Amino acid sequence: LRMQVTSYDALCLMVSAGLGVAVLPRGSAQLLRGTLAIRTVTLAEPWARRRLSLCVRADESLSSVARLFVEHLRATAYEDGA
Repeated sequence: LRMQVTSYDALCLMVSAGLGVAVLPRGSAQLLRGTLAIRTVTLAEPWARRRLSLCVRADESLSSVARLFVEHLRATAYEDGA
């Protein structure tokens, strides 16, 4: 059985209630681990690594704040081409 929920909070509440297991970002799990009866296990498998991309229509169409944000992300991106 597969279920879909609208938030990580709801997902962790279901796990805490014994309704299954979940895969979610480490940060979200750590926030909720202290208040709910859940245990976290870090996934160390290659399939668990994610590659994220930032998409914009065109740099010129960005507001000045958005452009600064994009420049910051580009400057701090990983060396492996992320």
